[in-house]
Amino acid sequence: MTALLAGAAVGLARYHGLPLRLGRASSFMEGNQPGRAIAQLEKMVKQRPDFLPAHFDLAQAYFNQSEYAQAETELKRVLDLKPKHAGARALWEWCI
Repeated sequence: MTALLAGAAVGLARYHGLPLRLGRASSFMEGNQPGRAIAQLEKMVKQRPDFLPAHFDLAQAYFNQSEYAQAETELKRVLDLKPKHAGARALWEWCI
């Protein structure tokens, strides 16, 4: 049991602060500040390349700004990480 808890703590530490920063990026998008949202999300994916939610939100932000090539790149990364990601598959259809 102790090993399980220690493993969970390591997993949480790995993403410490990312959910909060993801929420901040979402607030920027809702506040009509897409440039700030994209900058926040780009930093996140550079720091944690395997953090799927940041890649997906970044793809959506790029798509909303009509930056389709960048959206496609991020969607490919999402689908590499999780091939059956329904949201990424749906957005992919709009990009191609």
